[in-house]
Amino acid sequence: MIIIKEVCLTKEILEEIRALDVCFYPNIGPIDWYRARYKPWHRFLVAMDKESIIGYLASVPVRKELYDAVLNGVLVDDLGINPDMYLKDSPYYYAGSILIKENYRGLNISRRLLDAYIEKYRDRKTCLIAVSKSGYRLAEHYFSLVKNLSENVSVFASKD
Repeated sequence: MIIIKEVCLTKEILEEIRALDVCFYPNIGPIDWYRARYKPWHRFLVAMDKESIIGYLASVPVRKELYDAVLNGVLVDDLGINPDMYLKDSPYYYAGSILIKENYRGLNISRRLLDAYIEKYRDRKTCLIAVSKSGYRLAEHYFSLVKNLSENVSVFASKD
């Protein structure tokens, strides 16, 4: 049975997240990159099968400047974001990734993660960049389209 829960970003959790990322993102950084960016007080929603993380939604509080940069199409690749843009608390959130392990896709896990996210953070302003057709279809269900930056890259924000 797959469960959705919120977890603090301990070193162990970050290592599991990175292990998932390595399968999909060939240029992903070392664990130190994750630890510079995400702090133990940050929380991700994860999908778990038994004791293993099989998917996650990464969304963290950010400075308004980062939120605005995403909305304005200035930022389209989050790998280079200065870790100082991530805060302990903010009304602005950046959803940097939704990833599901390949053999668990097609089970509506992404929707369950987003349902849980919207329920918990409905009072926060969230922005995200969709970089695939499936990401676009998922984002348009939960967020408002701000702009299409290219054929495969679109910016979304919380529905008002």
